[in-house]
Amino acid sequence: MEQISLRVMPATKISTHGCTSTRPFVALSEPRFIALAFHPADVENSVLCLVYTLFPEWRDPAEGKVEFSELTEGKTNLILKVALKRPMHSQEEVDQDSVLIRVYGDGTNLIADREREWRSHAILACYNLASPLLARFENGLIYRFTIGRVCDSADLRNERVWRGVARKLGEWHAVLPTPGSDEDSPCSNGLGTSYTIWQLMQKWISVLPNTSPKEKERKIILQVELNRLIEEFSDIKGLDSNPLVFGHCDLLGPNVVIQPPRHNEAPTEISSVTFIDYEYAVLCPAAFDISNHFAEWAGFECNYDHLPTRTTRRAFLAEYVRSYYEHFTSNRSTAAESVLVVTDLDVDVQKLFVEVDRFRGVPGFFWSICALIRASGPQTDFDFSTYANSRLAEYWAWRATEDGTRDAGFSIWETRWAQEE
Repeated sequence: MEQISLRVMPATKISTHGCTSTRPFVALSEPRFIALAFHPADVENSVLCLVYTLFPEWRDPAEGKVEFSELTEGKTNLILKVALKRPMHSQEEVDQDSVLIRVYGDGTNLIADREREWRSHAILACYNLASPLLARFENGLIYRFTIGRVCDSADLRNERVWRGVARKLGEWHAVLPTPGSDEDSPCSNGLGTSYTIWQLMQKWISVLPNTSPKEKERKIILQVELNRLIEEFSDIKGLDSNPLVFGHCDLLGPNVVIQPPRHNEAPTEISSVTFIDYEYAVLCPAAFDISNHFAEWAGFECNYDHLPTRTTRRAFLAEYVRSYYEHFTSNRSTAAESVLVVTDLDVDVQKLFVEVDRFRGVPGFFWSICALIRASGPQTDFDFSTYANSRLAEYWAWRATEDGTRDAGFSIWETRWAQEE
């Protein structure tokens, strides 16, 4: 039986827009707003107008040449890296001054709350969990470039990387403010919102198309299932009796950045990673955020043979739990002295293992609704309709397994999830 002992220092109450929390966070100030829109039909002019407004000195040719490139790896938004190639500066120095322009995709306001997104980014930056947010504009954000490379699904299966993800996710869930940080505070999670993953799914269902009889029937079925899920998962406790954490909720490969290795880093050490893109970041059970990340190991191709086995999931959760308690600060402590926390690693890992296992079908439900909305919107190169069907099939396979209504055998998803090694 492995135990973790650590000393938790009493948290300092710091005001955030008139609110107080025992988790230490700093004032959340609104970033600059640039009254310009990005026009995809005129990319170069849009880029230059935005960066010259934000950095007037970049207009001077003596400062260097402004260059930009598209970095988009996901299916929703356009992301451009903009760099000023200053003379006699190394690539690392150029990257440190570079920015990203994130342009919201057409029709995505139905699935993402852009006000909540920038607030999420701002508070994450306060905790050094996101790059500085520099400005908003009419249809997007500008923020500092994060040095590193984004993952693909193969990277997520690399042990050095998934251990890094586990540690970073444990840090997120341990330190970011949540409801209960201060019961009297109107913005107790530091974001001015208590929006949950369940409310997000409810919003999505409410905007699904329902003109045809088939669409109306599908919407009713999904609503029934959401009501059922909310009731079934009302007993989730989480670590430290904290049922909700501030989750990323979209930890697919392109949203995980592998940062450059530290000097003299041995090849076997855990990779240092950070997370980007926070448009779906909301309060959720930790088990949902973790289970959703595991589902992303299959990639957009839904290759279920790539899902983590039970052994790998346990190892991931052990890394996560260690990190969680290393970064943990009590959001209730008012004592003047530090507090000694002792926890049984094996017990906590097993508890979380069971909760993650229970949640394994919910990410399929979550993303199927999102994909159905995208399928009804502007056409893209990605087949959202087929993807929605694949993800919803994951949910129904899980539901049949849980209800004991599957006649024979498991789905490919369920079979892989049940593998020990």
